[in-house]
Amino acid sequence: MTRTLRASSRLHFSENRRGVVAVYAAIMLVFVLGLAALTVDLGYLFMSYGQLQTCADSGSLAGAQMLASDAIVKSTPDYTPRQGAARSTAVQFASSNKVGIDLPTVDSNSSNSSNGDVVIGYLADPENPSAALDTSNPALYNAVQVRVRKTTAMNGLVTSFFARVWGNSGNPVAAKATALLSSSIVGFKVTSESGNSDLLPFAVKKTDWDALLAGVGSDHYGRNGAGDVVGGSDGILELNMYPLSNGTGGVVPGNFGTVDIGNPNNSTADLDRQILYGANSDDLAYFGGALVLGDDGTLLMNGDTGVSAGIKEELESIKGKPRVIMLYSTVTQQGNNATYTIVGFVGIRIMYVKLTGAMTQKKIMVQPAAVIDASALIGDTPNASTYVFSNVRLVR
Repeated sequence: MTRTLRASSRLHFSENRRGVVAVYAAIMLVFVLGLAALTVDLGYLFMSYGQLQTCADSGSLAGAQMLASDAIVKSTPDYTPRQGAARSTAVQFASSNKVGIDLPTVDSNSSNSSNGDVVIGYLADPENPSAALDTSNPALYNAVQVRVRKTTAMNGLVTSFFARVWGNSGNPVAAKATALLSSSIVGFKVTSESGNSDLLPFAVKKTDWDALLAGVGSDHYGRNGAGDVVGGSDGILELNMYPLSNGTGGVVPGNFGTVDIGNPNNSTADLDRQILYGANSDDLAYFGGALVLGDDGTLLMNGDTGVSAGIKEELESIKGKPRVIMLYSTVTQQGNNATYTIVGFVGIRIMYVKLTGAMTQKKIMVQPAAVIDASALIGDTPNASTYVFSNVRLVR
């Protein structure tokens, strides 16, 4: 009898223990399922954020690139077209990458409100992450900020899968990026990533360039829809680099010349190559790997105050294409012993070339142009370059 009671007691205890384990297992299963649900929902949330960030990054970079527009080089600058181009391009690229299974919608924010999806403005200190975009002066605009969001009002919440059990149907997520187009160019360095520089081996007197920007010049050439140079006014004044000083009507020796980008013993073949294909890393190796203005904003370079008619064909072949030339303040000595004091870089297009005939008939006509050069170096010197920009970069 006693043995029977003991066996029954053990059986009853075992059944109780199995019941407790089942309860614990049920509790743990709920916990594990909840953890799995949280992991899946959080994973999808973070994936969506990464996709939104990709959209914001690509939109801001593409939009900022459009700020380098020839609309800013007109004798009467018009900043509206470049803002419109930057805004529409930012929206286009930001909306071209899927978030989840859908392409996001981005509001263009045509009023340029500071809390809009696309904001165009000026960043005086790109390294300051808390500095707000200044939208007060369109002439200074150098940055595009893009926000892409999934909210109740725009594109819908990021869907919750398992969290719906707890009443959470979705979460709002937004990503933001700001890209900068810098014009604080102090020199050039050619790398395998940048490719050759757009820098031409030419220097023009700074006072002549300043006069052009002040409105002294002609307007006889423009470009058609294909980018070819044609006759006619386009609202962008031209400078005759050689040999006449712009607007004076007299021959002014030394207002233009070639400079040696590289060894002073460069051949005519080197000059032709640099006109056609730009300066390469071997050319800049002569300057220690980079051609850069000094802390005082100047750089001494050897050159020649004359120009050979032999480069006519090379100049003709790059007509209408954006290039960079140098500005100089003074030149000492003459001929191929000249030394130029370089004080900056400017963006130009060659519009007309004539290097035969009498001296007064020779012309190399250029007009200002916005140039983005991947080899351009950003810095801070007393002298500023004009219409030359580095590649756009994300600063936020």
